[in-house]
Amino acid sequence: MWLLRVVILVGVFSCVSAQALQQSPISITKPESKTVLINCHVSAPDFVTTFIHWYRKRVNAAPERIAYVSTRLFLENNSDDGKFSIEKDLSRFVCTLTVNKVTPQDAATYYCARWDAQQSKAKDNLRKDCFFKYPEIFESMWAHSQSFTIKFQ
Repeated sequence: MWLLRVVILVGVFSCVSAQALQQSPISITKPESKTVLINCHVSAPDFVTTFIHWYRKRVNAAPERIAYVSTRLFLENNSDDGKFSIEKDLSRFVCTLTVNKVTPQDAATYYCARWDAQQSKAKDNLRKDCFFKYPEIFESMWAHSQSFTIKFQ
């Protein structure tokens, strides 16, 4: 039996220094074909309209955006419809990524990001004005063929 360990982390795209993101729980273990929920706690007074983006970083690959949400969900790839969903809990300031029917192909580092809604309207200087951070080390390894452990840093 093998276990897939996936590191999940917080990536922060924030153009407003007083706002922050925090992901939880620290780790999740689920059998193959089960559902994984990853929470991103957002400290932003305008949470209702804040754009929250979810990214996936697979081993030896560049980070890729899965989807984002403001007042509605936008999937990056239509073939992922049903695989990923995002929900905002406005009362708790939590944005939850749901990964349905996990498989070994879902092994990756997942992280949330926040873009200031006003900055998202800027054309050429969005990256220059934003702060982005994620750990330099990613890990993924097999230890069990039917379960995944998803670990946050």
